[in-house]
Amino acid sequence: MRLRTIATATLIVVATTSLAIACSVPVFRYALEHWRPDPYVVFVFHSDDFTKEQQAVVDSMQPKGVNGNPVANVLVKVIDVDADSDPITQQIRHDRQSEKLPWMVVLSPPKWGPAQTTWQGEFTADNAAMVMDSPARAQISQKLIDGESVVWVFLECGRKEEDDNAFNVLTTELKKLETTIKLPEIEEEDLGDLSVTPDALKVVFSAIRISRDDEKERALAEMLLRIEPDLLEEPQVSQPMAFPVFGRGRALYALVGKGIAPDVIEEASVFLTGGCQCTVKAENPGVDL
Repeated sequence: MRLRTIATATLIVVATTSLAIACSVPVFRYALEHWRPDPYVVFVFHSDDFTKEQQAVVDSMQPKGVNGNPVANVLVKVIDVDADSDPITQQIRHDRQSEKLPWMVVLSPPKWGPAQTTWQGEFTADNAAMVMDSPARAQISQKLIDGESVVWVFLECGRKEEDDNAFNVLTTELKKLETTIKLPEIEEEDLGDLSVTPDALKVVFSAIRISRDDEKERALAEMLLRIEPDLLEEPQVSQPMAFPVFGRGRALYALVGKGIAPDVIEEASVFLTGGCQCTVKAENPGVDL
């Protein structure tokens, strides 16, 4: 927890030293309006020519909107292992070797060093769909689009009493904060950063609870466990975790075990509903899902 606190404090201090890029729009809303999510890279290794069905799966991972622009923060790279001579992709395959082809490797956006493998497995339609979306992610997206300030994702540890107690602490504190936190007054020069009127902004929090055993949420759970460098280590990995998610699906950091406490929940919530102290995305804490 100390690493997370220091990292966040450092970023806030750096941001506040440059008031020229500060903004009175709340962090959660500025991120929704302006911060495009960093892409995950999906490598699809194959040797034989793709069938029409397999090519359709590749296409499904690169959906485009009505304007022709990508709508998912995913970059798909199809690699023919028999013709590939790029040492970087060869190393990626070597480090994640599989006898089955086609094989899919999903790498996270680099944040705390080199990109990490968030998921790998056989390249099938079902696996591709699971990597791209899930019921929980659909809920999170809709809630953020509908104007909720922060959606907290609670990742169970699997011990019911411990999970229930931690989730109760989280939801109880969020209900209290909805009534006590006040949004900053939007300054006139910042109105151009909003696509809605200031009166439309509300303090609304919710929490979504997911099990690590839920097959539909495997990819989401693996992404969450890699937003910080130590979450896969003991004792963190065996404890319940809570992640405040905001903007276009950006997880601020993890609250772990006893760190799921009222004062820590309040600290994260106040930061995300306060004025955006630095409009430069890279200068702010968090990792995109």
